[in-house]
Amino acid sequence: MKELAREQVIALDKAHVWHPYTAMDEYIAETNPLVIARASGSRLFDADGRAYLDGNSSWWCAALGHNHPRLVRALAAQAERLCHTALGGITHEPVALLAKQLVKLAPAGLEHVFFSDNGSTSVEVALKMSLQYWAQNGRPERTRFRRVRRRVPRRNLGRHRARRRRSISASVFVRDHGVLARAGRE
Repeated sequence: MKELAREQVIALDKAHVWHPYTAMDEYIAETNPLVIARASGSRLFDADGRAYLDGNSSWWCAALGHNHPRLVRALAAQAERLCHTALGGITHEPVALLAKQLVKLAPAGLEHVFFSDNGSTSVEVALKMSLQYWAQNGRPERTRFRRVRRRVPRRNLGRHRARRRRSISASVFVRDHGVLARAGRE
């Protein structure tokens, strides 16, 4: 695959990418973004070859550094066998083995692992699981969620309303178990 020139990348980016936590009209009009071409270890390299220390990688990746050889080998080996499959009613060896290892690390009594692809999805799943738990254990009226004021980053709850609400309002349908619940405001 032929690499695009820096200007081509920026033009495509501004035409098609919605960046997280970004006022896109200002970004498109005023930003000359850093274009990263590759990464290695704790360094990012831009399209002009300059190196940068990646101090922001904790957002989504790089606990071991970018392109860590052991991780890259493991990913390549796994991708040759099976890139991805959903766990809805099926399983596979790598997920079963990883779950077993994680249970060994968990406190006593935690015997099952739910896999999620990101932080916000994991919070959503935890809320749905709590609704399911109460519905199956004779307390279906337990549908309210509370947040600790100023302890949850506002970007996760919506800046415009997070300060005024005492609880999170969400309609939740738990497909796997057929429970329809509504978590309401207090």
